[in-house]
Order: sequence, then C-alpha cells, then structure tokens
Amino acid sequence: MINMNKIKPRIQVALDLLDLEKAVRIGKASIIGGVDILEAGTPLIEKFGVVNALRELKKIAGDKPITADLKIADAGYISAKIAFEQGANIITVLAAASDKTIQGVVEASKEFNGEVMADLIVSKDFSSDIDKVLSLDVNYVLVHTGLDEQSKGKTAIDELVDFVELIPEGKLAVAGGINPKNISSVLRFNPNIIIVGGAITKSDNPVNVVKKLREIIANYY
Repeated sequence: MINMNKIKPRIQVALDLLDLEKAVRIGKASIIGGVDILEAGTPLIEKFGVVNALRELKKIAGDKPITADLKIADAGYISAKIAFEQGANIITVLAAASDKTIQGVVEASKEFNGEVMADLIVSKDFSSDIDKVLSLDVNYVLVHTGLDEQSKGKTAIDELVDFVELIPEGKLAVAGGINPKNISSVLRFNPNIIIVGGAITKSDNPVNVVKKLREIIANYY
C-alpha cells in the first residue's frame, strides 16, 4: 500500500490495430469500462493516416483525451501540428530524437494546449535521454517495451526498476505487456499513465478487462 497522496494512474488503451472499425468498437467498449485515454496506435495511424484515425476516435471520445502515437523522429513541429489539428491531446516523440525535433513538438503542444510524451523505446542511453527530454519540458516520459521485445518475454517492469528514479513524480508513463495479472507490479512505481494494449484489444470482453484494471488500481490506492 502506498501513500494516499500519490497520483492515481490513468489507463490509456493502445489501439494498435489494422482495422479502424474494430479500433472504434474497442474504443467504445473501453470507455464504457472506464478507460481514461484513447490511443491511436502507430499501426492504426500508419494504415489509415493521422486524419482518418483521429477523426474516427474523436467521434467517440467525448471528453476523453486522445493520444496520437506518432513516435516522431524528425520534423517535430509540423508532425505534431498535423495531429493536434485533428484533435489529438497528447503526441509521442522519440526521446532519442534531436533536441530540435523535440523542441518542435513541445512548441506545437503549447500552441494547441496539448501535451508531449517522450518515448524511450529506441533509446540507447536512458539516463541521458531522460535528462534531455525533461530539460526540454515534455509532460511525460514513457518507459516502453515494444511489441517486438515483448515477443521475447520482456515487459516494461524490467526497465522500470533501473530508471524510474530518474523520472519526477507525475511524469512517468509505462507501456509494454501490462495486464490485470501484473499491473500491481507497475503500480508500485507510481506512474501517471499506464498504457494497456493487447490485454484489452485481444480480449473477448474489453469492458470487463478495463473494469478489472480499474478495480485493481482502486484497491491498491
């Protein structure tokens, strides 16, 4: 049990799908279950484009924020601006990207009253990249074990142990193989945002999975 003053994390559903109708359907179910943030996953954006993917999610989101998982590596300002103009609230940029690229994304976020999540997924020097993105005023730092690494049995928990102390309270986001069985192990690191993909999108009952995750979080706090 942790201090009651700690941040209660929000759940973001990662819609890493190649079927836009299915993404919308699971997005709706996730909202019914109580998810906090909808994510237009990278595969969804790659197949349907930023405009189409965000437009369809915006129709169902209501007051829920939408993350566009662009993993921006270059052309920071214009790439972020495109997504913010289509209703995204949070944009991801690679923490390994150049200062100029990250600065551009942050500039666009301030212009559109949005937020920036710096993703460590391809970082080679976590400590250096964490220091860099924090100095550039990103809102969140994402400790992220990608799908390819998950296929080797890794989860985000493996990365958190070594680097969580470098990320200030309120700025930690976590993604990678998180599900109702292991989410309690993630909660002890006090993340602001917990990103859940396959446990929800591959479930026969996404509503119940989200409800279970919320129940575990509520009980933990």
